[in-house]
Amino acid sequence: MKRLSILALLLCLSYIFVCVVEQPISYGHTKVVNKDFLPVQENNKYIFSNKVLKVEVTSLNKQGANVVMSAKYKNLRNNPFRLSSEKKNMYLLDDDGERWVYDDDDYGFTFLKSNFEFMPDTWHKITFQFNKPEGSTKSTSFTFFNKVQINGSFDMINISVKNIPDGYGS
Repeated sequence: MKRLSILALLLCLSYIFVCVVEQPISYGHTKVVNKDFLPVQENNKYIFSNKVLKVEVTSLNKQGANVVMSAKYKNLRNNPFRLSSEKKNMYLLDDDGERWVYDDDDYGFTFLKSNFEFMPDTWHKITFQFNKPEGSTKSTSFTFFNKVQINGSFDMINISVKNIPDGYGS
């Protein structure tokens, strides 16, 4: 009898999870499933997009133990929204699996942590600087990770732009 009760409870919890957690999240009039951005091929550019936000990496250059990367963020909604991120949620992984940390004093972090208001159909260019704590490597490509929050909600959008070659956009 006890096993039957536990099984019934598990079935109820899994039903609640499917019905509630997997439902689209509403941002204004746009509904978004809380999933990672999907790659979009546009003229061999590094662009990732969903119904709320579009991100395009415009350049990436490694200089010893530093990487400078520029990206454009665009609001795809009809309404303005506030976008924010934390330092721990922005980093690069190189092709060796090494993590490059975000520079504290970088302008891009100040921009994103300030809860900046993104107007509809407008590009915002941000330049980021990342450092490898143990020094430089012979890496030739990087994956950019940025977890962002929209309008201070608890729902996070995971941005990942993969396999960006060193020297891209130079």
